Amino acid sequence: MKCAFVRLDINVALEFLEPAFELPSKVADVCACLHRALVPRYQLQLKDIQSFGGISYEDVKLLVQTFGGNGRIEIQASGVSMTFRHMSKDDIKTVRDFSGISEKALKSALPNISFGQRGFKAQAWLACEEDGRSAADAMLQKRGNLALETDRGIFAKYEKEFTLKAELRDPATGVKIVFLIERTQLTDANLFIEATVVFPQSMEFEAQFDEALGHYAEILRHLGLEVEGVPK
Repeated sequence: MKCAFVRLDINVALEFLEPAFELPSKVADVCACLHRALVPRYQLQLKDIQSFGGISYEDVKLLVQTFGGNGRIEIQASGVSMTFRHMSKDDIKTVRDFSGISEKALKSALPNISFGQRGFKAQAWLACEEDGRSAADAMLQKRGNLALETDRGIFAKYEKEFTLKAELRDPATGVKIVFLIERTQLTDANLFIEATVVFPQSMEFEAQFDEALGHYAEILRHLGLEVEGVPK
């Protein structure tokens, strides 16, 4: 079934192995490193960089807003979260490059930190090109009935709406994949798909980003969805 992106949100979450207790005293260094690394390619003004303090280390936060407010880097003593909202298929490479540059800049500013697990989450709202919502509902009905056999017996007479979720873990590598698919109430979309890939150890950012994207493509193929902009 051919589909097209209506909206795409991407989140990259990185945990520190140990809390970055030096963050409060290094806020200026982190800001300077991010600014130097990002400004040659991306628009970043001083008003887009904000810092917050408090009475605990958990309250200390550095916030960088990008892409006209649709991008957000949040740095705390426990880790980093980078969120990109309202993206398109053409923005995937930009998100990859921007996130990789930001991580390298953070490591330069805080050389003593060690990265732990890294997670990638993609949330996509899709429009089915043929038959729209009817095609989406038929796909969910088919897979839901196949799993639960609710198309027979006492449940056969009922109208059904399925939300499908699977949690997978590779016993050899520890990589965890969670995906969810359901109807969406968005007027110009028919399906909502969320996929999260978590790597137990952080390796080269670009390689793990590409691997996570590959897993996302595998999920779409397994569901019988062909989405423009996602590798086949």
